[in-house]
Amino acid sequence: MEVTNTSLYTVPVAEIWADLLGYEEIHADDNFFELGGFSILAMEMVAAIGSKLGVAINLKYVMEHPVFVHFVAELPRPDGQVAIDTRATSSEGRHPVSLQQESMLRLLEGAGKGLNYDLEWVFDLSERIEANRLAAALETAAELQPALRTRLGHDQQVGYFQEVLAAHEAGFGRTAASAGVLCQDLFGIHLRDHAGPVSQRLVIRVSHVIFDGWSLDVLLRCLEEAYARQIDDGRPAAEGVGGARLLYSDYARWQRSLADADETQAGWQWWLSELAGYVGPSEWVAPLRAPRREAPSYAAAFVRKEIDERVVESVALCARRLGVTPFAIYLAAFAVTLQAAKVSDDVVIGTSTASRYLPELANTVGYVANGRLTRVRGLMASPRELIEYCADWWTRSASHAEIHMEQLVDRSGNPDYLDVKFSLQDAPGLARPMTRLGEVTATLAEVASDTTVRRPLDVALTPMPSGAGDLLASYRPDTLTEPGVESWLGQYCDALVEFATSPDASLVELYRRIRQELVGR
Repeated sequence: MEVTNTSLYTVPVAEIWADLLGYEEIHADDNFFELGGFSILAMEMVAAIGSKLGVAINLKYVMEHPVFVHFVAELPRPDGQVAIDTRATSSEGRHPVSLQQESMLRLLEGAGKGLNYDLEWVFDLSERIEANRLAAALETAAELQPALRTRLGHDQQVGYFQEVLAAHEAGFGRTAASAGVLCQDLFGIHLRDHAGPVSQRLVIRVSHVIFDGWSLDVLLRCLEEAYARQIDDGRPAAEGVGGARLLYSDYARWQRSLADADETQAGWQWWLSELAGYVGPSEWVAPLRAPRREAPSYAAAFVRKEIDERVVESVALCARRLGVTPFAIYLAAFAVTLQAAKVSDDVVIGTSTASRYLPELANTVGYVANGRLTRVRGLMASPRELIEYCADWWTRSASHAEIHMEQLVDRSGNPDYLDVKFSLQDAPGLARPMTRLGEVTATLAEVASDTTVRRPLDVALTPMPSGAGDLLASYRPDTLTEPGVESWLGQYCDALVEFATSPDASLVELYRRIRQELVGR
């Protein structure tokens, strides 16, 4: 191991990096992201360092110290100050909402009252299971994860709040979307008979206000352990079942305490400086643009396309050669395709992020996900230049990730400030959607698509177990046409191939080809 740094962390951290990244040895000048690291691996690395070395760091530290020799040199001592007080308070009762929840509540209780922000997953069961065992396992899971028994409310004096019920008081009755999200069950799970080879299905329905994509994997693992405990000894107690190291209510309270911190104020200034001059999205080019309607509608339509596994592999190989994450390539190709579809090439893209900077949050169910903005102005010379720009932007913006995307939109005073989102859905529960309940295998069969969508275009890329990528575009027919979205999605897939195989080609020429295909000239 060619590492000259004499830090006491050198060997154990090198072993952690090598294990996660798949290398036999780590050198002093190795860059975590150039070796193929990405945000999910970074969080796993943060958790491993916390559990094995007793050192508390967060994702921001990784972003600021990606080179190994600097990473180990700046690590705090095990007895140093931790980033958050992880001593859990009483989970039951009234607690503040998180900043993410507050932004969502303002939308859903205001201008977006007609939006359905529920998430629903339907699992095929290999055999029928007993409802009473599932109910007992669910109560155990709810003891460990207060978000599953949380209701939201509003008080004229304190504003929005979350009310955590006792596990035996929770109804778990969320079976359909309803108007608003206040004063009602926000989580539900039930068994449904099904005709055909699969006789029974497990349905999980939950409001996004208390749950994010990462939470699905946490919930499934928690249910697995709790259900197995019912079979092993019949005891419903949560003791011995792995659960959250940090309660969501504690996270919300800690997050609120940072609102006036100097670091947060510096974050505001950085974002406002980088976004200066952008007043909102420009028009879409014809024929993507649908005929204008008097009032906007949240009605949703969908276009799906598969990215071949060979293209996904090419993107990964190119990322290693360029020393960036695959996400930087997916985002850069998205950016130039969006520029070609707009009247102006000054575009801002919203992106969902796991936002679990604290390792204590790794096993916590809750709405922790945040959004990050990426601004691209003007055409660059080559795909490589745009890829490196996106990678650099995300490294720099990670230092100011405490500012939430919706806060920036609210502060702009323009609800249409952001009209497009792109997300890489690589959370474990989404990318590998399977669990076991005792001897019964539960395989994800269906993701119930919302019937509404907030933004004119929302594209999600999910890596599949086969190695391919599932590309889903949700769009508003009152803004975009179906043929236009289908054409645009095809151009994005073609651009990915160009970016992965010819990063030094002319980006201007690629842009012109995409624009020509979109406008039909």
